[in-house]
Amino acid sequence: MLYVNPLEARATSQAFVGGNKEAREKVALQELEHLFLFTMLQEMRKTTQLTKSGDNSSEQQTYNEMLDDALSGEMSRSGQVGLAKTIETQLRAAEKGIPARRPDQVKAAAQYADNQKEFRIQATGVGI
Repeated sequence: MLYVNPLEARATSQAFVGGNKEAREKVALQELEHLFLFTMLQEMRKTTQLTKSGDNSSEQQTYNEMLDDALSGEMSRSGQVGLAKTIETQLRAAEKGIPARRPDQVKAAAQYADNQKEFRIQATGVGI
């Protein structure tokens, strides 16, 4: 349940209707980050002891959902997580024809991981 604030919904809808393409993309990416963070908080909450104990009334669940929505909304608005910015950067690069990761970078990272694994095997004598 993502809470919809009627006061913010109007500003968001105006950005979609009257805004330029970049403004619409920015709002959409921020909403995507909001949804991702909300889902992450919900999944994290499932692992807590309080949720497992069975003392979870429908009122408590509603409160927790509203709290998670408010937290994820503030986190996405602050931009400190950086998911929306990262996706925007990758989309801009893709529009220009620049790959997000070059094959040589991926190959170098894989080679480094293989070297580290081999080093651990030689140092400990145990295969990983």
